Amino acid sequence: MPRPALRFVTLAALLAASAAIHAQTQCWAPRDEQDASTKPAAAPMRKAVLAAEEIIRKDRAYLDAPLPVRMRTMIAIGPYDFTSARMFVNAYPERAGVNIVWRGACDIIPQADRIAAGVGQIGVFFNPAAQAMMPPGATFVPKFEGMVNGYPRYNGWIYMTKDGRLPWVPETLAARLDRLIAARQRALDEWMKDPARIQKPQDPASVRQTYAMLKKSDPAGAEQYLASMQELAAEIERKNREVNPRVTRRMEEMLASAKRYKAAFSAQELAQPAVWADADGAGRRQLDAQVQQLHAFPPEQQAEVDAANREGRGLERQAQDATRAGHAAEAARLRARVAELSAKVRTMKAAHTEAIGNRITQLTDEYELTNLKPGDTAHAAGFVADQTYYDKNPNHVRLIAVGFSEGKHENGPAWMKRAAEQFDFAALARLLSQ
Repeated sequence: MPRPALRFVTLAALLAASAAIHAQTQCWAPRDEQDASTKPAAAPMRKAVLAAEEIIRKDRAYLDAPLPVRMRTMIAIGPYDFTSARMFVNAYPERAGVNIVWRGACDIIPQADRIAAGVGQIGVFFNPAAQAMMPPGATFVPKFEGMVNGYPRYNGWIYMTKDGRLPWVPETLAARLDRLIAARQRALDEWMKDPARIQKPQDPASVRQTYAMLKKSDPAGAEQYLASMQELAAEIERKNREVNPRVTRRMEEMLASAKRYKAAFSAQELAQPAVWADADGAGRRQLDAQVQQLHAFPPEQQAEVDAANREGRGLERQAQDATRAGHAAEAARLRARVAELSAKVRTMKAAHTEAIGNRITQLTDEYELTNLKPGDTAHAAGFVADQTYYDKNPNHVRLIAVGFSEGKHENGPAWMKRAAEQFDFAALARLLSQ
């Protein structure tokens, strides 16, 4: 015979248990709809996104946050391409530092993400462009981090597909060399437009005017000023005549060498993945040793530098003794000589650095160029977006990428780990197109 009272108690217990599990999630704030997510053209993709949001809403481990939170979903589709979408569900505590994050009965301040107030986030990307998953300004190398519920994880994102194909392909040797050639061409173009390439000394008439003015009040200072300006003008003229043309020739040669290097490969080799030949770093260590050797003075110059430094230290001690003895003029004379020796050493070091600069740059450029070789996918030096991966059907979900990230709360890592472990990947996989 049925026992209504017992059924009521059992149901009440289940509801109480469910409430306890979700007790830390206070409520769900209104969605943050961005770009064109509410436009009719976005409806097919939006349907899939909302289905994914519902899956997250049922993730009990995620809802059981380590502190009271309010949840908010951000959805972005378009604004011009409706074949991809991104969604972030974030958990926000009442306060983040000195900032109050909650507002009203169940809302979040608009700047919550700008101040990094969230303590746990689940991101879901539908048909993400490969570039969106790659770090900006760097060669992308997918780092495999294991399997999660049968799906591979790369660089913190779990990639869900029907066939296992991913949205990137190895960068070919041709493409990699073209990038390097373009970079060297840009560097040369920028150098040729750089005002520093052809410097101009101060106007002689201005120098003479300043000299005449100084001579009335400080004749010795005026002579020092004139000598320094003449020395500066001579140095500028020397750099324009000797140094800067060498820089131009070196940059032109490195551009030409990159073009010659590419031309030496066959079409078949250029179509293969680019690989980095110095896999164990032996070439880099050899380069570093060469650079270190170049930085060292030749023995005779090093002996001259050492002698100047020793003499300078001895004279400085004598100057200190003269100062203590009250012989100010002698101390000044000694320190003037110390200054001359220091200037001599600085000049020698500057000249040496200038002399080896082009050679060091040449060695570095050669290392970066000649270690690019044709190879296989397993050893590819970098990857680029596969331009053939997606079609333009807004109803076709080819790839879903899922990421779990914790904020600054001390229990965040353990909490988000549980959320990932209990996440319903099977339900999300059903959103993939056949």
